[in-house]
Amino acid sequence: MKVNSYSIDTFWNLEKPLIPRRSQLFPLQPIGISTLHVESLTGYIARLAQYHGLTTKELLLCEVFPLMYYRGFQINSQTIERLFGSCGSLTQENEIRGELAQRLVQALKDLTGRQDLCQLSLLRWASEIFAFSLLQPYQSWCPICYQDWRNNDLIIYTPLLWLLVDNDVCLRHPHQKLLAKCPNCQLRFLALTEQSCPGYCSNCHQWLGHAQSEIICENACNEWQAIFDDSVDHGLHWQYWWLDDIEQLVANTPSSFLPPKHIPSIDPNQFPLVVHQVNFARFYGWV
Repeated sequence: MKVNSYSIDTFWNLEKPLIPRRSQLFPLQPIGISTLHVESLTGYIARLAQYHGLTTKELLLCEVFPLMYYRGFQINSQTIERLFGSCGSLTQENEIRGELAQRLVQALKDLTGRQDLCQLSLLRWASEIFAFSLLQPYQSWCPICYQDWRNNDLIIYTPLLWLLVDNDVCLRHPHQKLLAKCPNCQLRFLALTEQSCPGYCSNCHQWLGHAQSEIICENACNEWQAIFDDSVDHGLHWQYWWLDDIEQLVANTPSSFLPPKHIPSIDPNQFPLVVHQVNFARFYGWV
């Protein structure tokens, strides 16, 4: 029998294709990496929980803490209380120092598949030198930033700069003093609470942004203008020199920096394990 050969035919590649590793949680991209506008770790946790349709407590208890416990980190009710309590343990540890902060970051890296989460902290070298905290436990914010981002359908997030101690001026709006009390309930709230949501008060859950503010920081424009003026000594607040590679951060920060466009949240029904793992947290007495 005569067999016709076709030179144009190619053999199929029967090798098993390489499939990227799937992550348990959505690989949410942190905002402002390598700039002065980098996102805080506590703010990233709140955004990650919001993206999955969960509270921050549900995310940590049902996804993050079980992985940390499986890897040998002892978690109990005191750990939960210390994380969400009045001490604000993450900010007290500069979001990078201490076993809790380090194990938490590693668990988030493994669950999201993002290896750049360690860059959310700009206080690595300072945390090794100073024993005191460089971050305040209570959240501060710029209401004009929040409102601008909301009006332009941009992602609402929490910059790390807003948590620096004694920093009370917005980098994008030098005339605006950072607020520390909710204008609706007149209460402060921690940087990480059980129901943290960027842009909203953790106590009354009201929106924190508005176009104009009655609290103005005088003579702040010249102070912040000096940050981007190479011809003079950088007029940075004293605590800004604690940041890692501060001059490089300033050079990488565009004056017109804005967070990316808002993306819709995913369907929480795609993550049924979250519901079932509540029993895991209850079994170990975490809730």
